[in-house]
Amino acid sequence: MKSCKDGTMAGYSEKKSVAALVAEKCASGPMRTAGSVSSSHTVLSSVHVAGSIDLLDVAVQSDCNIAGSCKLTDVRITGDCAIAGSAKFIKVTVGGRLYVAGACKANNLTASEASSSGLVVFNNATIDQKLEAWGGLTITNSRIRGMATVRAAYRGAFLAEQTIFKDVEIVVDRRSGHLTMNKVTVDFIIIRKNPSSGFTLFGVQIIPPVQKATILLDATIVDGDVEFQDLQGTVILRNGAQVRGQVLGGVVVTQ
Repeated sequence: MKSCKDGTMAGYSEKKSVAALVAEKCASGPMRTAGSVSSSHTVLSSVHVAGSIDLLDVAVQSDCNIAGSCKLTDVRITGDCAIAGSAKFIKVTVGGRLYVAGACKANNLTASEASSSGLVVFNNATIDQKLEAWGGLTITNSRIRGMATVRAAYRGAFLAEQTIFKDVEIVVDRRSGHLTMNKVTVDFIIIRKNPSSGFTLFGVQIIPPVQKATILLDATIVDGDVEFQDLQGTVILRNGAQVRGQVLGGVVVTQ
C-alpha cells in the first residue's frame, strides 16, 4: 500500500457530486461522498458512498455502505458490507455480513454471511455461515458451511458445480428453470414451491401454481435426504450420483 498522505476523505461534503474521485489519503481515514468514486492502494476506516464505487487494493477497517453499484478488486473489509445496487467482486474478503440488493457476481470471495436479491454467480467462494440468493444461483468451486437458501422462483435457475454444501433449500415456481448439481456434496436438500406461485386476475387463475419440480444430480453425493414439499418431485441420478438417505415426496430416475 502507498505511504500515508496528509488529510482524509472526511473533508468532502456528503452532498457533493463528483464524476471521479481518486482517494489516496492517510491510512484509517473515512471515505464519505455522494457521487461516483474510485480509490486504490489505501486503508480506510469506513466507506459510506451515495453512488457507485470502484475500489482496488483497499483495506476497510470497519463497515462498507454503498448506495449504488460497485466493483471491488483485492479488497479486505473487516465489518459488514451493504450494497444497494449490483456488485462485482474479485478477490474480496468480508469479515461480517455481505448484502447486495441487486445481482452479485464474485470470483474469489470470502464472507461470514452473504445475501443477494438478484441473480448470484459465485466462483471460488467461501461462506462461513448462511447464503441467501433471491434471484437464482450459479456457483462453482465453492464451499458454503451454513444453510444455502435459493429462491430461484423469482429469476433464473439453480446450478451448482464442484461445490461443498451443508444444507440446501430451493424455492421454485414455473419461472425457476433447471435445478442441477454437478460434482457436489451436500448433507440434505429441501425443494418446496413458492406459496404465492401462480397468478390470479379478477378471481380467474391465469397461471396455475407450480406442481412439479425436477433436480438433476450428476456425480453428486447427498449424505441425507432429498425432500419435496407440496410438490411432485423427481430426482435424476447420473454418473454415479447417490442419495444416501431417502427421497421424500418424489421418485428417483437413474440414467
